[in-house]
Amino acid sequence: MSEPSETLDSPAAAAPRRGPVRFRRADAPRLGADDARRQGDITRLAFQRLGREGAISFLNTDNAELGTRPLDLATSSATGFASVEAAIGRLSATPSGEV
Repeated sequence: MSEPSETLDSPAAAAPRRGPVRFRRADAPRLGADDARRQGDITRLAFQRLGREGAISFLNTDNAELGTRPLDLATSSATGFASVEAAIGRLSATPSGEV
């Protein structure tokens, strides 16, 4: 007796054959060591002081007081880091979480 032929409903027919996975280098420039350290430090501080959702929102939203996204400012220089650190301190000190 012959074996049943594969149909479109069979798992073997539904799974496409895939070759080896190839990764390509990202075209975006990498952060320098100091920039990466400041980014990690400000992110950690924001999570500790503002909680997960508050930190993500604060760091990634343009801030009128700072004139840009806090994460970009803190990453760019030590002075920017200090400005964002101070803003986080003010935010975490206010009961409503508003600056």
